[in-house]
Amino acid sequence: MVDFKNNHTAYWGKLYRAAELKPEWRVPSPEDVNMAFEIIAIADKSAIKVGKLIESKAFGDKIWTNEFCRAMHMINQVLKGSYNLILESEASKIGGVKAER
Repeated sequence: MVDFKNNHTAYWGKLYRAAELKPEWRVPSPEDVNMAFEIIAIADKSAIKVGKLIESKAFGDKIWTNEFCRAMHMINQVLKGSYNLILESEASKIGGVKAER
């Protein structure tokens, strides 16, 4: 455990200086782009629902609160997961030590 604390970068990968980085960007396919837009549309529908709920007369009752929380949760989850739309490729990684399971 002490070795891990002192040498954690040896377990998870190499630290690079900014000048050492040479990113190679992946160009998404049309299917990738469509999937991303479909996921964003889910959050958009929830945002529209939030707007309608805020304008409604039932503001603050239990049903309103439940629907509001569901819509906000959906928006939150889409935003949190949106970084996963970027594919991480093992082949594009350079250096470091692969973590053992």
